[in-house]
Amino acid sequence: SVGAYVKPGDILVGKITPQSEVELTAEEKLLQAIFGKSARNARDTSLKAPPGVYGTVIKVFDFKGDTNKINSANNYLERVLIHIAQNRNIKVGDKVRFLFLK
Repeated sequence: SVGAYVKPGDILVGKITPQSEVELTAEEKLLQAIFGKSARNARDTSLKAPPGVYGTVIKVFDFKGDTNKINSANNYLERVLIHIAQNRNIKVGDKVRFLFLK
């Protein structure tokens, strides 16, 4: 959300991807029967903040895909653009403009 502080490893966009079905062993079938859906059927593919990025989320753009391509699982194409403002120290070579007020 806008205004949230971000540090390396924070999840920016949560996403899980289903994996292809494979033949389960007897133990896995038993665990699936006891606990319900198997955790192996999905993989965490979330977008996380890269190393060295500390800052504040300033803008989030959400571009929805074509609604005609919705399938039975209610999945749709979506693109997200996140702007993060970073506080960094001034170093040699940076362009700086000073305003002098009278």
